[in-house]
Amino acid sequence: LLVAALPVARAQIQVDMSLKRSLYLAYEPLIVNVTIQNLTGNSLNLRDTGSNPWFSFQIETLDGRPIGPHSSQHSNDPLLLQAGEKLTRTVNLTPLYPISEFGGYRIRAAIHAQSLSRTFSSQPMNVEITEGRPIFEKIVGVPPDQPGGGESRKITLLTHRMPNSSQLYIRIVNPDRGVVHCTHRLGRLVSYGSPEILL
Repeated sequence: LLVAALPVARAQIQVDMSLKRSLYLAYEPLIVNVTIQNLTGNSLNLRDTGSNPWFSFQIETLDGRPIGPHSSQHSNDPLLLQAGEKLTRTVNLTPLYPISEFGGYRIRAAIHAQSLSRTFSSQPMNVEITEGRPIFEKIVGVPPDQPGGGESRKITLLTHRMPNSSQLYIRIVNPDRGVVHCTHRLGRLVSYGSPEILL
């Protein structure tokens, strides 16, 4: 008799991650969408255990240097994921990880299931962090009746060349404390003429 040995499918969680693009300006929001699907056939109670968060990211430079989060105190609310259930989470990595240095990064989303004693990861995705070209800079004071009153802000407009277009960005920095308040994409920059800037 010939007995065909069929491979046993291991219970798993499917983790997928997506990005809108692979090129980002330093300090720009880096938004990832992570989809988690329970394919184990049973409900899963996902919760942080000790130093193992059930939902996290694995980030490293392209030469393999790991990038840890800004804070180790982050925690996730427990989640009961029913059999076959799928959910999507949207996360901005910029305030969570020090990924403002120019260069390439490799990112994975990771789900740790304590009941299965396994960590499931998405396929890695590469991103590149670059800097734009400043076309306008001005330091202004914050009115005393506003948050941060008495401090100053440096407002910079930058252009950033994408593969198919040039984009216009604004960056607001506290020059005294070195804090970047935002780097925000304003939109597409036409290829002729210069923008009119009214502050």
